[in-house]
Amino acid sequence: MSEQHILLIENPCSLSIHLGCLRICRENEDALRIPPQDIAVICLHHFAIRISVAVLQALADAGAIVIITDSRHHPAGALLPEFGRGQATLRLRQQLALEQSGKTGALWRKLVAARLGTQAKTLQKRQQKSVQRLLRLSKNVKDGDPANLEGQGAKIYWRELFGTPFQREKHGATDPLNARLNFGYTIIRSLIARELAIASLRPELGLGHHSQENPFNLADDFLEAYRFLVEDTVASEGNPAPQPLDAESRRQLLDRIYSAPIQLQGKDFRLPAAVKQTVNSFIQQLEDPNKKPALLLPDHSETA
Repeated sequence: MSEQHILLIENPCSLSIHLGCLRICRENEDALRIPPQDIAVICLHHFAIRISVAVLQALADAGAIVIITDSRHHPAGALLPEFGRGQATLRLRQQLALEQSGKTGALWRKLVAARLGTQAKTLQKRQQKSVQRLLRLSKNVKDGDPANLEGQGAKIYWRELFGTPFQREKHGATDPLNARLNFGYTIIRSLIARELAIASLRPELGLGHHSQENPFNLADDFLEAYRFLVEDTVASEGNPAPQPLDAESRRQLLDRIYSAPIQLQGKDFRLPAAVKQTVNSFIQQLEDPNKKPALLLPDHSETA
């Protein structure tokens, strides 16, 4: 299988399908052609991009996600591959059975421990304080995280990584740091949502996230284990961030997140392949209810 890419289109252009390929035509430039099956995510980041239903259909058939942005350059919506790729009813029953089994708390513990462990590694790379505190928290997480060690770790982590003036803003952030974090999270979340859709999994049914207003609870669960990629990249740019999140900054951020090696059980993967491995490990859990709760997540300090 060819390597899949994340495309960020930020200039006026026309998108069409020609000889089975996505053709990107810009004024006074040679057309670019990319097979739809080579695209994992395509982000349309300009109001003057022209696109046809044939393009949307080809991208959906290939399993790609299409993201559109608003006037503030924030994600406004996404087109996901259609659910029902062969096993939708089976997967729904398996997910409901998992909830009834009481094992979702143990899986959420794995995700929270991974989040805390990767936070510790991110700080350790910069020789910052509180590494051991985060490692201790990661090893003490209980099923379902009733003590909210995730929240305790976040307070420590953000203070150490970006300093005390920094405050995390999830929605509508305009400061360069939060804007970068939110943009990077959106791309990874979209990759996860894509894999869930291809696997016929219902993203509404989360392990630790249970909001009735969030159609991507399960994607946000798995995102916890991959957030460190964005944070490590953003922190490497310096604090405060050198400039607003402009087009060039977005391209650099995407390139670095996408190209960063991710270790799963000692083996290196690129981001799309790593996400696929994580989702596949969740499917194995669904297919074997008697299996000890486990997920294949980026390497971290959690060993329980």
